[in-house]
Amino acid sequence: AYKLRIDAQEVPPATLRGTPLSMVQLKFLFSACRIPGVEIDSSRTPYTPQWPGPSTERHVVVFHAGHAVRLDVIAPDGTPHSAAEIADGLRAVLAATPGRGDAVGHLTTKARADWAASREALRARNADALETVETALFCVALEDAVPASPQEACDRLLHGDSGSRWFDKSLTLVVFGDGTAGLNGEHCELDGTTVVGFIDAILGGAERAGPGAGPAAVTPVTW
Repeated sequence: AYKLRIDAQEVPPATLRGTPLSMVQLKFLFSACRIPGVEIDSSRTPYTPQWPGPSTERHVVVFHAGHAVRLDVIAPDGTPHSAAEIADGLRAVLAATPGRGDAVGHLTTKARADWAASREALRARNADALETVETALFCVALEDAVPASPQEACDRLLHGDSGSRWFDKSLTLVVFGDGTAGLNGEHCELDGTTVVGFIDAILGGAERAGPGAGPAAVTPVTW
């Protein structure tokens, strides 16, 4: 719902001492991804000459136990799925990933030039899977572990199960086994203020999904 508000330019500007701030970074909140390079990284975002206008993607990628699963959260007609429909989709992801997966996310922790070479190998092997992850609105990481303290939760949010992360994505919402949740973010095109505004909207209940559009599709990402 927040993405659709951004697309419609309906999110009011943040202010500092009564002065409106630039909200241009909102354009790079969803579907943004850092791309590793041998000499220098680049970014892949909507609202650029290579990707004009807003992202038309309708999916997130859910990581669990080293698996990556595509979950559609917006229907083809643009209607967001309801919270209940998305919850059913997340349960389906858990049911479909009982064992340990390939944990391809580990590759995003490599030195950047090494990761760039690995990314090219992935693209040669399965470009569709890579495209699914890089264009996803954001990622969701479901961890079975339960942090024993806020400090442990923070540590796990920073790294956790790196096989179930894609550290180049702008946003990854991390949810632990007891419902404790947080965010892992990538700063390529975003400052913290933009991300905090998104989180504030969620916590404030302003972005509740509507009545829904039917079951959300769940599709494993096969490497």
